[in-house]
Amino acid sequence: MPNIHCNPGKIVTYTGKYVDLLHMSPEDIDILDIAHGLSLKCRFSGQCLRFYSVAQHSCLVSDLALCDPMLALLHDSAEAYLPDIPTPLKHNDSFAWFRHMESHIQDLVFRKFVRSYPDMCGSYADADREAFLIEWHSVMPPERRDLYELPKTGLVIPFVCWSPDESKSRFIRMFDDLHKESN
Repeated sequence: MPNIHCNPGKIVTYTGKYVDLLHMSPEDIDILDIAHGLSLKCRFSGQCLRFYSVAQHSCLVSDLALCDPMLALLHDSAEAYLPDIPTPLKHNDSFAWFRHMESHIQDLVFRKFVRSYPDMCGSYADADREAFLIEWHSVMPPERRDLYELPKTGLVIPFVCWSPDESKSRFIRMFDDLHKESN
């Protein structure tokens, strides 16, 4: 039987790295770990009609972003390393420690992969909000859809949810394309 206590306080990533979440460094960050982790995490704490990954959400935000599509693609990357905590709970004062850790990891990701960071031309917040509305009207039960106004967008609702493998593949492809454009 393997010794499960060989690296206490660390997680093992998809690529085999042992990562101390409290003391992460840029060397711990790997785009394959991010793509893999996000492709297996479901949006809305899994409380939707069908599986919809954070990786697909990230691709949608990047597509909707008016500037800095790489920043938009990577905006939820910390979630690849951390557990999913629903937004209402995450923003509770008791979770300030978690927000700090998430912010630190997100900052490491941005500094490693986003050439313009921290001097971006804009924010992904508007694209993230528009994506949320599109997703809400696409993957949530019909009786809850009226909680938010339908976005005024050209995207077809409901859209097709990708499998985890497709989400991972498309996330990596988008990352590679954006990386090439920035060089």
